[in-house]
Amino acid sequence: RGLGDVYKRQECGWLETVDFTNFDFSEITSMCGWFERSYYLKEIIFPQNVVCKNLCNLRRCFRSNDIGKIDFSNWTFECPVDMEEFVVNCPLLESIKLPKMKVKDATNVEFVNQL
Repeated sequence: RGLGDVYKRQECGWLETVDFTNFDFSEITSMCGWFERSYYLKEIIFPQNVVCKNLCNLRRCFRSNDIGKIDFSNWTFECPVDMEEFVVNCPLLESIKLPKMKVKDATNVEFVNQL
């Protein structure tokens, strides 16, 4: 389940911003569904210059939310990343910035702004 499900279980589904500025991503292997169905989420603040040695799964990471921009531009992914349904049903999404990276799967990715 995604962080959106955690928010709902903890009655925090109203969160609009998540700040990961001081979060250590070095041992994370999957962000599968982290922000899925976080319907009120509008902004995620990620740290700068992140090196992901083990992060290989971004599947459904940003599915069904109101995020406006996604910026992984100064991240380094050291293994091929599964990006199936990485972005689907995000009608307010205006920009996605990704670094040069190897992608394992990018099926059903929806980069269409529906405004």
